Amino acid sequence: MEPKTVTLTRDLIQQAQTRAGGFTKAQLAVFGISWPPPGGWKGSLVGSVVLRSQLDEFWMASSDTKKERRAGVSPVSTHSVNGGGKADV
Repeated sequence: MEPKTVTLTRDLIQQAQTRAGGFTKAQLAVFGISWPPPGGWKGSLVGSVVLRSQLDEFWMASSDTKKERRAGVSPVSTHSVNGGGKADV
């Protein structure tokens, strides 16, 4: 059974970038980050424990994942999460 929470890592956040190398307004809104994002926003999230559903939503809000979402594929599910709740990416 997958853990219900995940500890965010810098790598896990980076994996959710769009192909253009950024993040969408909708993605940032998942974690309460304003638009445009302030400097250091990624660092402020590192180490945060979030619900797995929030992480899924963060991934799905990327414009690059909309086709995958329609196909029923979650990019997050392709990354394993160890017993401590940290994603292995």
